[in-house]
Amino acid sequence: TTTLRLWLALRLVSPVFSSPRVSSAHTLLRLVPSTRSRSFAGNGLGFFGRNPKGSSSRPPASTCRDVSACGKIAVLFDFDGTIGDTEVCAMEVCYWELAPYFIDADPQALEGPMKADWIRENCGKPFGEMIDALDEKRKVAGLSSVAEMRKNKEEDPKVMDVVDSVRQKIGLKPISEIRAAGEEMADLWDQSRGEIEQALAVLARPCKNVPEVLEELTEENIPFSIATTSPKPRVPISVDTSGPRGFFP
Repeated sequence: TTTLRLWLALRLVSPVFSSPRVSSAHTLLRLVPSTRSRSFAGNGLGFFGRNPKGSSSRPPASTCRDVSACGKIAVLFDFDGTIGDTEVCAMEVCYWELAPYFIDADPQALEGPMKADWIRENCGKPFGEMIDALDEKRKVAGLSSVAEMRKNKEEDPKVMDVVDSVRQKIGLKPISEIRAAGEEMADLWDQSRGEIEQALAVLARPCKNVPEVLEELTEENIPFSIATTSPKPRVPISVDTSGPRGFFP
């Protein structure tokens, strides 16, 4: 296995690169401390990327001096929230999946601060945990579970009208159409996984300064790759939609 000196770029594409006078690639490599040279293997993570201008060539001497390193170097990027602005997109889907089951949901309030507060509170949590938390609130209020209410199609029609309208905007079929076609999945968690991928194909965007950073790394002949535990096909879909596919063939 090729021995590389690795820099991990985890959520560092930030205002550090906001000035056009700052060399973003060089700044990135100065910011992230190097690891000891090590044999590198995937260990089950998803890795794909580019070793520009020839994988066997050593980076230019000027690059080695700039980052105080010699030999081969590479940069690994996390994906969600680093390369792709995807986390809010995924949370948007989760919110609208659960909105019909919120206690005393007000159709006119669903798209306001209530949504932003909910996303901020739940960002990073597994969807199953969100369902469990909502079920607990419903139980305390003497209401049936999300699964039971969904199975019996007991949602408020006015809430469902709002939900279906938003779903169309984010690339998803309205629930009314899914049910009419007999395509609704029995488990909401299973349905959410596929629908997050569908929405990312419409909503995913690159994080700020990502194209510039990747372009500078390419120009400096510094190989880079994505290292993420996010599953396929979520990441490839997001790469295609957010724009950096040319850097990750």
